[in-house]
Amino acid sequence: MYSSITNIPYTICFCKAGEKILMLHRNRPPNQFLWNGVGGKIQEGETIEESLRREVLEETGLDVSHALDVRFVGVVSWMGARDPSNENRGMYAYVADFPAMVATNGIQETDEGKLEWKPIPWMLDHSNTAIAENIPYFLPRMLTTCSPAEYRCVYDDGVLTEFLIRPWKSSTIQT
Repeated sequence: MYSSITNIPYTICFCKAGEKILMLHRNRPPNQFLWNGVGGKIQEGETIEESLRREVLEETGLDVSHALDVRFVGVVSWMGARDPSNENRGMYAYVADFPAMVATNGIQETDEGKLEWKPIPWMLDHSNTAIAENIPYFLPRMLTTCSPAEYRCVYDDGVLTEFLIRPWKSSTIQT
């Protein structure tokens, strides 16, 4: 059941400022009406890093080149997705550390949904049904560990039934 990823077409970034992370309450699928990190599809001809920078800028107005640190933390992959065209895919995951003063209060409306700086403990709560359900499984390690990993989410009929972590080999990253 633990097969390799056949396609990694997406990026996701968790923009951190102090003890908060900028989250997007999505207007549309996937994870519609849930809070999630920001990111999206890698466009043809883009490197992973170019896609990450473009997506974060488009969705939040933040330029990751102004972050104190941007680090690749691994790949979140999944199988058993509701949409068969999205089966056995993944997203390159990054954490971008910004100065604490970047985090503001309030909600900002965007085309993609609502943006808000959320406290980290709120996001790591496994009983929090307002966020994408796999975030409390992978985000704690992403925030505290330097070594990238594959975070494999296995779904059965749209429900997360298994979560696996395995080392990520840097030679598999294509830029």
